Amino acid sequence: MKNLRKIAAAAISVALSASMYGCTPAIGSGSKTAMTVDGYDVPAGLFIYYTLQGYSEASNVLQTKNGTAPTVDDLKNANIDETDSTDWIQNKATKYCKDFVAVQREFDAIGGELTSDEKSEAEEMASYYYAQDPRLEENGVCAYEDLMEAAANENFDYSFLNENEAGDASRLEGFLFPDTYEFYKGMSAPSAINKFLQNFYGKMSADMEKQVSDRGMTLRQVLEIASLIEKEAANDEERPLIAAVIYNRI
Repeated sequence: MKNLRKIAAAAISVALSASMYGCTPAIGSGSKTAMTVDGYDVPAGLFIYYTLQGYSEASNVLQTKNGTAPTVDDLKNANIDETDSTDWIQNKATKYCKDFVAVQREFDAIGGELTSDEKSEAEEMASYYYAQDPRLEENGVCAYEDLMEAAANENFDYSFLNENEAGDASRLEGFLFPDTYEFYKGMSAPSAINKFLQNFYGKMSADMEKQVSDRGMTLRQVLEIASLIEKEAANDEERPLIAAVIYNRI
């Protein structure tokens, strides 16, 4: 039972991590749930994550069969196991979502709960992935702890952050625009972070905001989809094609 609890905890942890990619497959609904299986809600972000996993598996199947990596168009026009590739990918995503529910149901049934060691391990992983650039602390600008505190709890006055609840430094993920910045020693952590946010705000045009609004999505959801596209695309030409695959599913 102990091993089962640990396996269930690990599976749920991975699934919940995947669900951070929080876009919704219901166009314009603003829902955070993709589907409900046996009374359990499947996070919309998890559905998108598994759709991309299905896409990757479909690509591997075609590459094994044909000996070359398929383009997005190749994949869209292919049949896998006598099934249209888009339906094959959809079926994979749905199956994985049902597997997620099965694990979650078992987790609830056994009263599964992460141990303190497992929680500490999760916190270490979060620190690894979300750590701020150490050069700020190394060069005497501000301390890492202060940066994380400000990222989690500071009230930055930008409308695009209104949907993100305070208390978690990852709420700023996607909004810290990568660029070259100048800082001075002893600068406060909120002021340092604000430089990134102000730059992001300056890059947003009225047309971009309208496109986000017209899709019935939040800016954070659009950024999360953009990060998935960036991860999957091998070159600039693939980005619009992969974007079309994703947006046609939501």
